Amino acid sequence: MVLPELNAFIPLSSRARVFLLSAITEDLSRETTVGELGVNLDLTLKPILRREPGLGEWERERYLWVRVGYRLIGNLDDAADSKAEHRGIFEVTGRIPLLWDLWLVDRARVDLRDVGGEFSARLRPRVGLERKFTVGNHALVPYLQVEAFYDTRFGDWSRERYTGGAEYEVTEHWRVESYFRRQEDRRPTRAHEKGIGFVLKYYY
Repeated sequence: MVLPELNAFIPLSSRARVFLLSAITEDLSRETTVGELGVNLDLTLKPILRREPGLGEWERERYLWVRVGYRLIGNLDDAADSKAEHRGIFEVTGRIPLLWDLWLVDRARVDLRDVGGEFSARLRPRVGLERKFTVGNHALVPYLQVEAFYDTRFGDWSRERYTGGAEYEVTEHWRVESYFRRQEDRRPTRAHEKGIGFVLKYYY
């Protein structure tokens, strides 16, 4: 499975920004293409060091921040017969410094989903480790993440997701992120997927 994605981050103030998302998922096993568009508002406390953060360091220079967003998701191969998903998002992310310049990143997220008029919710706690390196004059941030999904449709934990990747600062305004993801589905049927993701990020 290949996961290309393009993101744009537009600052509103030192404590707020807009995050725009567009993604296409090529599911090679099912031979389907899924498109996703999203708009999000990120709000935060003051920077950790009480200074203006770098363009690509917005979330990494704060202990706590929240995101409120909306996503539109649909099957691009057969849009006439597929049911579009309207998804509301609320998440809170906290960062805790550890030894050896490591950071523990803990995120709590709720997805409010409307698929063809049927409402459900998913709880998505995620925990991760990351560390920032400097390569030349550019930032490199490798990370590891583990995420679990609780789905109200089943009243059970339905999925686990394991991700390892790195984000690299190309220029002042552009960053690229690549990652490998393994996903284990329990409900409605047992399945597993492996995917490689590529994200291009623009910081206005």
